[in-house]
Amino acid sequence: INAEISAFGVELEGQNFIYASGRDITGRKNEEAALKRHKLVIDTAIDGFWMTDMMGNLQEANEAYAKMSGYTVDELANMHISQLEAKEQSPEEVRAHIAKIIAQGYDRFETRHRRKDGHEIDIEVSVTCMAESQQLFVFCHDITKRKKTEEALRVAAAAFETHEAILITDASANIIRVNQAFTDITGYSPEEVLGKNPRIMNSGRQAKAFYVEMWQQLLHTGAWSGEIWDKRKNGEIYPKWMTVTAVKNERQETTRYVAIFSDITARKQAEEEIRNLAFYDALTQLPNRRLFIDRFHSALSV
Repeated sequence: INAEISAFGVELEGQNFIYASGRDITGRKNEEAALKRHKLVIDTAIDGFWMTDMMGNLQEANEAYAKMSGYTVDELANMHISQLEAKEQSPEEVRAHIAKIIAQGYDRFETRHRRKDGHEIDIEVSVTCMAESQQLFVFCHDITKRKKTEEALRVAAAAFETHEAILITDASANIIRVNQAFTDITGYSPEEVLGKNPRIMNSGRQAKAFYVEMWQQLLHTGAWSGEIWDKRKNGEIYPKWMTVTAVKNERQETTRYVAIFSDITARKQAEEEIRNLAFYDALTQLPNRRLFIDRFHSALSV
C-alpha cells in the first residue's frame, strides 16, 4: 500500500519520543496515476482535445488542437469558443448550442473553425457534458481533406451526367460504368453492358487493322481520339466522335479506360448536304460543272 507518514519529536521527562501517524493514500495515488495516464493520452492524441466551462471558455487544450488551430496551448486557454467558430458566427449562437449540449448531455456534429492565420478548417466534433465538474469535454478531428474529396466527387458526379456519353472500363476493357447519355445514344441500359467488352457495339464497318492501330496508339500514348462507326441496340449503325484516355495509378499502371463520345450523325448529314449542294444541281440533282472538274483532276492524278 501507499502510506503518508507524519512524525514529530517531543521531550518528556528528560526523554525524547517520536510520535508518528500514518494514513493509507493508495486510493489517492491510484487516482493521481490514472489522471497522469489520461493526461498523457490527451496530450499525445492525434485528435484535438479541449475543455471548456459551461459558458464556453476554454480551460485546457492539447497540442494536437493547437497545431490544428495555429494557436499555442497558452493562447487557447484564454479564448472563448466563439473566437474559433467560423460557422456559428455569434456568441449567442454558440451559447444556444452549448445549452442544447447541456440539455442532452452530449452531441456529435460537423462545423468549421477559423485558424489563427484566418484559414477555415472543417472539423468533426464529439462533446460530452460533465455535470459533476460543470465542464464540457471535446474531441475533434480535422475533416478538411475529406470534405474536399466529397466536393470533388460531387463535381465529378455532376460532370459524369453530361450530354456526352461516358463509358468506363477496367484494365481488361470490361465495362464498369456508363452514364445516362450513353443509354440515350446507344439504347443499352447499364445492366445490359456492365461486365461486357465494348466490342458488343462494333458495327463491322471498320477493318480489324483500324482497331489494332487505335489500341497501339492508346497503349503507347495513353490517349486516342477519332471518328468511329458503332451499332446501336436496335441495329442502327451511326458515326460518333470518341476520345479514349487511359487512367494510371501511382505506379503508372493502367487501371481504367475512360471513353467519351458523342453522336455525330447530324454533323455527317450536314456535311453530306453541303457536298451535294457543291457538286449537284439543286433543282435537277444532276452532277454540276464543279463535280466534273473535281473528278477530272482526280483522274489526271491517278
